[in-house]
Formats: sequence, structure tokens, C-alpha cells
Amino acid sequence: MTIKEFAQLCSCGAQTLRYYDKIDLLKPVKVDPWSGYRYYEPAQAIDFVKIKNLQAADFTIDEIKVLLTKPDQLVYEAFDRKIAEQTQKLERIREIQQSYLTEKTMIEKIVHSLSDYFLRNCTNPDALREFGLTSVDAPKVLTHLRSYLNQWIFPHVDPDCDWSDVSLQVNGEYFHGEAEILDRISTLTEENLANTIYLGDLSVAQDSDNNFDPNDHTALWEKHGWEHVYEFIDEIPAPAQDGQYCLWVRLKGDQYENDFSFSMFLLGAMLLKWDLTGIPLSVVCERSNDEANHFSLLRKK
Repeated sequence: MTIKEFAQLCSCGAQTLRYYDKIDLLKPVKVDPWSGYRYYEPAQAIDFVKIKNLQAADFTIDEIKVLLTKPDQLVYEAFDRKIAEQTQKLERIREIQQSYLTEKTMIEKIVHSLSDYFLRNCTNPDALREFGLTSVDAPKVLTHLRSYLNQWIFPHVDPDCDWSDVSLQVNGEYFHGEAEILDRISTLTEENLANTIYLGDLSVAQDSDNNFDPNDHTALWEKHGWEHVYEFIDEIPAPAQDGQYCLWVRLKGDQYENDFSFSMFLLGAMLLKWDLTGIPLSVVCERSNDEANHFSLLRKK
């Protein structure tokens, strides 16, 4: 049979048969040395049926080559093994689906609890004025913050993520794993939230009160001796699209010391000012040791 006739018998295209020939899967019984025409035996259509169905069942080319030489009983057994493999794979996908929903819910609860705490402070005109913001800016800031927290402050939802390695710190106390974290989040008060700012990997030292070290950073821009953030906020240069950055603020007195809302306001104001898509930026707020206010834009070395 010519390749055209054999293709009609198999209900396929001649290009498919040429491809099978090229990869040594189904070769013609004869090739004319002068014209290059391919010729097939009608019985080879049985091999074509095997190939087509084995491919549809997700067997590899190498597996198909082996099975073409085997009797039907062994081919049936290979199908049974493939069904068992696919069943296990399907169960794994179902587990990942459920894990994804659970982990996504956990992240959303944390993000919304923190940003809702911030929202309650958005009505304070004095706090808004400190960062050069108005009540009109408040909902925009909240939208940016929720998106940014979801992107950078918390881990990405990864099907292979081991959530036993995730921890939440509340007032110096650590909670580990999905169940403990979800349970603790459900009981957070506004007072707790002001000191609930760490979620991450257990490799971070738990015996350290502050994992931030300015010596690990390079200062890109600084402002000292200011009274209000709005005095200089428009002068801060935007970070480049590479590296990790930190806003390091040292405040005189104790008005904003350990106040989570100050850090959130500052980050929110920066999100309105800059496009921080793809740029990890953290905020560290501490009390100064010289009764003056200091601001630094730092880049991780």
C-alpha cells in the first residue's frame, strides 16, 4: 500500500506516518530507492492502532516501542499500571487543590486582619496629615497595602510548601504551623495586632528581639532632624527594579514606638508614591537614641 492508501486505512495524515518513520516507531516495509516512496503492509494498521491508543494514554515513545513487541496481554497489563499511576496522580492533584484553598485562606485572613487594623486608623486626620495624606487617599492606600502584603510580606502559596515551617510572632510568642496560626489569628485583638508583624521561616533566630541589622544594608538616601514625614516624603528617591529595600525610621520619644500603624502608613504612602511591583520593601521603626528623628532608605547588600 502506498503511504496515501495506508493513511486512509488508518484515518490519519501522511505527515503522521512520516513522523512515526522518522522516530523509528512505525517504519514502512519498503522504501523505493529511486522515488523515495514509502510502502506499507495492511497488517501494520494494527501497530498504528496500538501506537495511537498508547500515545493517548500518556505512554512515552520509548514505552510504546517496547510494547509494540509485546503480546496483547502484556499491553493490557501496561494499561492497568498506567491507570493506577494516573489515579495516584489525580489524588495528589486533589490534595494540592485542597491545600491551595486552605493556605490561600490562611494568607487572606492574615492580610485582611492587618490591613483592617490599619483601616481603623485611617480615619485619624492627624495620622494622615503626618504622611501628607488625606481621607481621600485612605481607601487607595488600603488597596495597595493588601496587594503588597499578599505579594511580599507573606509566603507565596506554593503547593509544595511545608507549612510546619511557617510561624507567627505575637508579642514575642511564636505560633507554628497552619492550625496554630489560624487559631491565633481568630483571637487577635487590636492591641495584639500592633505587635503581630512576623510571619516566616523557622530559620530566623527566635532568640533575637530584632533580626534587622543596618550593617547588612547600604544607605541610599537619608534625612535627619525632621519633625514630620510630609516635610521630605516627596524627596525620597524611588528604589530601582532590583534588590531588597528597607525604610529605616528612628523616632524621638515614644509616640510611635512599636506602633504598627506608623509602619503601615509609611509603607502605604510609599505605595501611592512609587510603583513597587516586583520590589520587596520592608519598614523598620525604632526609637532614636539622640532625641531626633531619622529616616534612611536602605538597600540590602
